[in-house]
Amino acid sequence: MIYAVFILDTSGTPVFIWKHAKAPESLFKGRDELLIGNFISAILSFGRETFAAPQRIDFNGYALTFFSTKIEDRLFWIAAVSDS
Repeated sequence: MIYAVFILDTSGTPVFIWKHAKAPESLFKGRDELLIGNFISAILSFGRETFAAPQRIDFNGYALTFFSTKIEDRLFWIAAVSDS
């Protein structure tokens, strides 16, 4: 099941955040979704600068899956939080 979707621009600014109504309360441990979006941006930036852009990261039963897309020559990252 997909619990949340984050769309970020290349500067790391969340453009869109969606959280499923049935997402477990413990999913983000009470953290603001904006903070989670910034964390995702940091992971993507670190990965691009050091190794390669990540495609998926697993966290104790949950997974962050990453996609990138270009819209009108602008790069956007889409991150989905789901069951692993």
